[in-house]
Amino acid sequence: MRMDLNSLYYFIVVTEELSFTKAANRLYLSQQAVSSQIKKLEEEYGVALFYRKPTLKLTSAGTSLYHTAIEIFRLHQNFQNEVSNITANDVGQIRLGISYGRARVFLPEIIQQMKLRCPNVQLKVLERMSSTRMEQDLLSYDTDFYIGLTPTRSSQINPIVLRRDSVILVVPKPMMNDFRKTKGLSDDELFSDHFSINALGKYPFVLPSQENNLRFMFNHYIRTLNFLPNILMESDQSDTPFFLSLEGVGISIYPEVTFSYWQRCLSSEALARVEVIPLSNLTESKIILGYKKQRHMSQVDNVFVDLCRNLSYFDLT
Repeated sequence: MRMDLNSLYYFIVVTEELSFTKAANRLYLSQQAVSSQIKKLEEEYGVALFYRKPTLKLTSAGTSLYHTAIEIFRLHQNFQNEVSNITANDVGQIRLGISYGRARVFLPEIIQQMKLRCPNVQLKVLERMSSTRMEQDLLSYDTDFYIGLTPTRSSQINPIVLRRDSVILVVPKPMMNDFRKTKGLSDDELFSDHFSINALGKYPFVLPSQENNLRFMFNHYIRTLNFLPNILMESDQSDTPFFLSLEGVGISIYPEVTFSYWQRCLSSEALARVEVIPLSNLTESKIILGYKKQRHMSQVDNVFVDLCRNLSYFDLT
């Protein structure tokens, strides 16, 4: 009998979700494809792994296979890590999941430090638009680490906190001027001194998509204030709404650490097109380096963790 790790992983996900539909969404597959893989396993082992009615539930054979499958993946990961437990004179690979925006900010320094400390270790980067997708890549063994935002959605992930990161509101200047006029404020009065997001209901918002962790935090924040934003557009990438704010299209939200990158790169004229409102006391998250709890940390793994902890962008005051 040939062991198929993909089928075993699909079985683990179905077991954790107890729903073919939810498992298919998590795996970015069709429900039919997931059901087919489970049926294939049942035919190979000659047993039913799930009771289908009235609700999806593991059989005794399914329970046994679940514990066995978890152990197989743990041993497989340990084997991979032992093989790649290398010194600076050997060859290895670190597979990193990271969002498009943070890749631009953090990768130059990560690559530079990897060259200095592990010159023969290759960094393979998988860019995703959300921490949710990066967690899925990690749990399915497509990556070794990912850099993303809390909260994590799986108890199987060990998060190393790299830095606290606050959310900022990016408001185009014309909307700022209109707000000041409406409130009878002078041009030099700070918007933040009179800030209430509920006062921005008439202005358009350009926001990251619902899958984005930044949007997840913002949704939680506005629910506590019973605020319903006027959403003009949603984007899979958080950079797009930010640049639309620079063009005066609408109000966006953005991570403080990533904004610090653009403060260094953009001209003062470009930055003058918007006003930034910190929401640090209201919506605060953490930038983490995540990896699977069962992972056996190699020498190179520990070097990689150490250099990520000490990135210069995490020294912001």
